[in-house]
Amino acid sequence: MNYTLRVRCHQVDFSLLTKSRSFFSWTFVCSAEGLVCESVNLVCRAAGLENAPCSLTRSCAEGLSCDLTSTVCRGKSSLGGACHLSRFCEDDLYCDLEKQTCRVPLAEGKTCSRYVPCAKGLDCDSNSNTCAVTPVSTPASSNI
Repeated sequence: MNYTLRVRCHQVDFSLLTKSRSFFSWTFVCSAEGLVCESVNLVCRAAGLENAPCSLTRSCAEGLSCDLTSTVCRGKSSLGGACHLSRFCEDDLYCDLEKQTCRVPLAEGKTCSRYVPCAKGLDCDSNSNTCAVTPVSTPASSNI
């Protein structure tokens, strides 16, 4: 006989209080490490490893994402690798959605937009649409 252990997900409640309102929410989790809660039937199962089948309701292991085009778990793409809304780039890169390619954020003086980010420590200047050093604000001096 083949026995399958089916562990149910358990509900975790949490609330968030702000000055204007209170929010209450919950999520379902599994207590054993490496397991994820399958949202359709609320059963814990092993997270999908590289190239394992996945979907919106079938999660991948940490560090992987579900490529919804191929419906398999994939690692983050490196420079020049394929990317799109469900296939991510390595942390120091961004996804050029037009070309669906992982690229390096732009250097100072390069033309940027909200979809084409600047390198760390730079911001896209909204007047010139170029990457510029983030200005440091200084407190106003008072004459007493």
